[in-house]
Amino acid sequence: MKSQGKFKRGKSLSSLFVRLGVVSLLGVGITATGCLDRPVGKLSPETTSLIVDKISQDRVDKIDLLFMVDNSASMADKQAILQDAVPDLVGRLVNPVCVDNMGVANQAATDALQPTDDCPAGLGREFEPILDIHIGVITSSLGGFGANSNACKDPGGPRTGEKEDMASLLGALPRGQAALMGETNVNAAGLGFLEWTGTGRAGLESAFSKLVAVTGEEGCGYEASLEAWYRFLVDPEPYDQLTAVVCPGAPGPDMNCRTPSGIDNGILAQRAAFLRPNSLVAVIMLTDENDCSVKAGGQAWYVAETGTAMWRAASKCDASPTDPCCYSCGQAPPAGCAADPVCGDPANTVESGDFYLDAMNRLDAIKDPGNLRCFHQKQRFGVDFLYPTQRYANALTQRSLCMTRNDLSVDNCGDTGRVVANPLFTVPDGSNILPRDESLVFLAGIVGVPWQDIVVNPAPGMPITGNVPLKYQTYEQMSTNHTWDLLLGPDNGLTPGDPLMLEQVSARSGNSPAVNEPLAPVTAGHMANSINGHEWTPGGSDDLQYACIMPLPMPRDCAALTAAGDMRACDCQGPTETPDGQNNNPLCQKANDNYGFVQNYAKAYPGIRELDVINQFGTLRPKNAVVASICARNVDDPTADDYGYRPAIGAIVDSLKEQLQDRCLARPLAIDAEGNVPCSIVEAKPIGDSTAACTCSPAAARDDVRAEAVPLVHRKMEQSGLCKGADCATKFCLCEVTPTRGSDPPVTVDEKAAEVDCQTNEVTASSTNGWCYIDADQGIGSPAIVAKCPATARRKLRFVGKGKLAQGTTTFVACLGANLASSSVVPMTAADGG
Repeated sequence: MKSQGKFKRGKSLSSLFVRLGVVSLLGVGITATGCLDRPVGKLSPETTSLIVDKISQDRVDKIDLLFMVDNSASMADKQAILQDAVPDLVGRLVNPVCVDNMGVANQAATDALQPTDDCPAGLGREFEPILDIHIGVITSSLGGFGANSNACKDPGGPRTGEKEDMASLLGALPRGQAALMGETNVNAAGLGFLEWTGTGRAGLESAFSKLVAVTGEEGCGYEASLEAWYRFLVDPEPYDQLTAVVCPGAPGPDMNCRTPSGIDNGILAQRAAFLRPNSLVAVIMLTDENDCSVKAGGQAWYVAETGTAMWRAASKCDASPTDPCCYSCGQAPPAGCAADPVCGDPANTVESGDFYLDAMNRLDAIKDPGNLRCFHQKQRFGVDFLYPTQRYANALTQRSLCMTRNDLSVDNCGDTGRVVANPLFTVPDGSNILPRDESLVFLAGIVGVPWQDIVVNPAPGMPITGNVPLKYQTYEQMSTNHTWDLLLGPDNGLTPGDPLMLEQVSARSGNSPAVNEPLAPVTAGHMANSINGHEWTPGGSDDLQYACIMPLPMPRDCAALTAAGDMRACDCQGPTETPDGQNNNPLCQKANDNYGFVQNYAKAYPGIRELDVINQFGTLRPKNAVVASICARNVDDPTADDYGYRPAIGAIVDSLKEQLQDRCLARPLAIDAEGNVPCSIVEAKPIGDSTAACTCSPAAARDDVRAEAVPLVHRKMEQSGLCKGADCATKFCLCEVTPTRGSDPPVTVDEKAAEVDCQTNEVTASSTNGWCYIDADQGIGSPAIVAKCPATARRKLRFVGKGKLAQGTTTFVACLGANLASSSVVPMTAADGG
């Protein structure tokens, strides 16, 4: 391998990037810690404190979007609204809007352009068009989790109906294949996803819309919204089936446990083709109910066995579900806990695995309706049969997974645990492609939460009204504004600050803070509460109160549908129009306060587990977590900014573009009298075993790296998960990007001219290569080039010509002395093409 050289005296690559979470001018995101504790100054020969940190990974030029669409009852109306949002999503990515220097969008000018066209004079794209996109759609139906009898089995077997899609890409299932017949932009190998390569936008939108349309609403009512995307996107070993086995330690022959067996090679093949190792990946969930991801294996299947009542919980569980003496009456008391009097004596019963096979200690149908097996399980049953939510946050953030733990935590795996690589962050053996950076993984949820709780309120403390522009808070804003306290409270949904987010069968009470309105009682009039109408009385106690409701674009006549034999997802099928009819369901209430057969509203329940995962993920990736409401504010005016899920799509793309656009600097760089800034940028290029591939050519605006920096860069590469041990030195080539003003003093006339060109011309000369520093406040360079930066941060490092950070590389900064915090970097409002 070519030896790495040394710094030439006076090199001036900017310390802009020390300890930073910066993005390159080509739109690559970074994360880091630290602070700018003193001004950045010129490198001096006497200084020996060399700091190295990663500043970027690759230019984002491809996106893999995975939509998890709930396909249970009541979802058809929401799926139709998502179809309307398809052009908004596709258009924002493939034909980014043209904006002026103040970031104001010109949609009319954009609509007249093709993705590869330049914006009119005075305008620039908000980010570079993405010309390589994969779009996949999966559903929430993972079948019955091994139960002997429930409503989540397809008669023809898995993947033949809508109950057991098992996280296969919808386009590869029979109904998806039929919908995509004759469509363009479909994966040619029949693996079920859509492909955009720069042409055929109308075909992409058409195919995407058709996939959403055939998602359906006859899927399993135990919506495994979280486990579905984990199974498709991450699970290193997706099981092929759940097999009945004798429970460990059970005395009899009854096969009362389940064990995952086999590998679903179909899922692995779809994933391998869909998921590129260096793409930006976004998971987008659309669901109107809480997640019900039942554990695969053991006796968790009992909770899905609708023909058998569940065991009651010990008395401590109701008030203190985390108490160590909270247990199921179908089990023996935990060690050190006295037998609870509410539980019968199991001494004369047969134990099978963890549970006693008896008829004692079971709940009745009122307390255990089959429709409500998934909420507050620990309080009601004494056991949580669902996977912990930490499992899904870990799946999106850890480079390795502990397969012997339900939460996948490698920190708690133990000596006997089994650790495997996370497919999200791996590359094929022998590949020269860099593994995906953690900053390129996003999670968004369009879920059951009032939009009023999460909207950006221009007048803090004032009630939200329909006249307020609908823009959703970012994760950081939700944290600062204590919005998470409203949605989840201190105990992940047991005591949320907004009582509308409380999962409960009986009518709730309290005040909804977002609109400063009390929850309306069961007997209240039409839309007495502006968010959920009012509380209601679920018949048979087999349903929950609503988090929010929204007008249906087309009201549904349930009586007519019933007469026609169509019983799908209609909530107003009762026999009366009296005020007591329909259990006072606000979905069926008329403006005159009477109730009828016509359903005027759609519903959503609190999406507690989905929100909990987004919150956990956001603590690690605050710019990559998005929350939006499935209850659209406006379903009547398609031209309005708040129509349907347009605000949700806007929030998602605004989050993604953090990785797609340029960044500006919140703090200035210190520059010496000669105009130098003291750092060097080092590119790490994977070369596999080809040692001859390492060339740092001045003709390519690259130079050798100072020998002292090499081991420090290698160490940082290993810390970043790019390589291990000797591979960092043997399988990567390190080169330094050169500045436009040259590497060695004194600066020549030509070098100075190149720097001026970089700093002042929006379109630089073809002979200008490297980087330069522009700072409007210090009078360095043209203000026009940084005009799209925020007013308080109109400064940036600009890479031009051959100096642009190369695709397929990771970039590090080696700097003497100072630190620059990630807070020193802010996104630009548009790309400047530099």
